[in-house]
Amino acid sequence: IRDQSYSAVETIWVLNDKDKNSKEFLKEKNEIIVQPENNCWYSGGNNLAASKSSGEYLLVLNPDTRIEQNSIEELVKSAKMTEAAVYVPKTMCEPNRKIIDSIGKSISIGGWVGRIGAGERDKGQYDMPLIVPAFDGAAFMIRRSVVEEIGFFDNRFNVFEETNDLSFRLYGSDYRIVTVPNSLVYHYGGKSYNNTLSRSKKFQYYGTRNDIIAIFKNFNWLFLSFVLPIHIIWPLR
Repeated sequence: IRDQSYSAVETIWVLNDKDKNSKEFLKEKNEIIVQPENNCWYSGGNNLAASKSSGEYLLVLNPDTRIEQNSIEELVKSAKMTEAAVYVPKTMCEPNRKIIDSIGKSISIGGWVGRIGAGERDKGQYDMPLIVPAFDGAAFMIRRSVVEEIGFFDNRFNVFEETNDLSFRLYGSDYRIVTVPNSLVYHYGGKSYNNTLSRSKKFQYYGTRNDIIAIFKNFNWLFLSFVLPIHIIWPLR
């Protein structure tokens, strides 16, 4: 982040864990540190960081990401040229940087959300900017004015589905989400939490629960009557 070609960057670190080594390291670098008393997870942590920030745009980066030197500059350049709400970089897998992690998300007719391009070898098939209906939470930039109008993350979504919910709300408010393929982010995937937790029943529970909440709060009753039973029954298999 310090090596970025775009210099007007304010970095805010949210330490959700009691990691003394990280805290000491960041203090030595004179970074802005926010450490809540309790783990407020992804949604609460980003909401807290947003409340402490002052920029025109909010860039969210997971701790298991790396960015190219011009990544932020390309996002801001796109924001200056277009009227979208969210700007999504091309996120590649780490350490295999030839495989795409995500270039935004699609929404199926049944309300299921999936990563566009995930697992595909990058052959330039997503090198043109696209309008996508949803986005992944590992890396994205959103206008502060949009956050002030419709809110940021719902704190009920401890882990999983929080960006799906925000994408649904943006879509319902006629806001656009665009990709910025010249902005590259490398994502390790799943390294923001330990492997034991990722395989736990707790994570499975939150994934299912939050999917149902996101569908329930963002769609009308006619749609829910068709798709909600599927969203409940499918995980039980």
